Amino acid sequence: GVSPWWALAVGAGGGVAASMLRATPDAWAVALALGGLWAVRRQQHDWARGLLLAAALTRETMLLVAVAAALAEAKAGRRRQALLYALLPAGAYAAWRAVVDFRTGGVFFATGGNLGVPFGWVAAKVSHLFQGGAGGMGIELWGVLGVLAALGGAVVLLRRVAGDAVAAAYVLFAALAVALSQQVMVEAYAYGR
Repeated sequence: GVSPWWALAVGAGGGVAASMLRATPDAWAVALALGGLWAVRRQQHDWARGLLLAAALTRETMLLVAVAAALAEAKAGRRRQALLYALLPAGAYAAWRAVVDFRTGGVFFATGGNLGVPFGWVAAKVSHLFQGGAGGMGIELWGVLGVLAALGGAVVLLRRVAGDAVAAAYVLFAALAVALSQQVMVEAYAYGR
């Protein structure tokens, strides 16, 4: 139904701007993930897996997009494709993470405190906004409203989630937003991405 050119609107979003201001790889990861989703829709599985693998290596949260593609393929009865979508990006990321952690003495799969109790950040964030933190009613308020709107959109898409990789990715990212910790949600640019 809708022209794929609408995907270019992502480039004008606040998340891309926040990524560019902070010099993080989010915009590139989103571009790779969107390309992967486009290839999934066109049944170009080799391209899709390659793009989703590259997206996951660029930004680990993009593993959710690979999981979304796996869910859509499983729903369509293509179990082999589903396994490849789930395992190739996850395996490549796990291998890369193991190498980095081994070389740096890091802790494998540590979250750095970015994940926490679902909605555990809400009380502290609301208190912070009412105290006038970081502009009070500026970018932080709009960011929180954006997160809440994304969660609302995810609820609407729940019915379509299993058979549609795009809807599944949206819902999975909304679920991730629910589990982000206060440390992420109190800093405007962290959740803006």
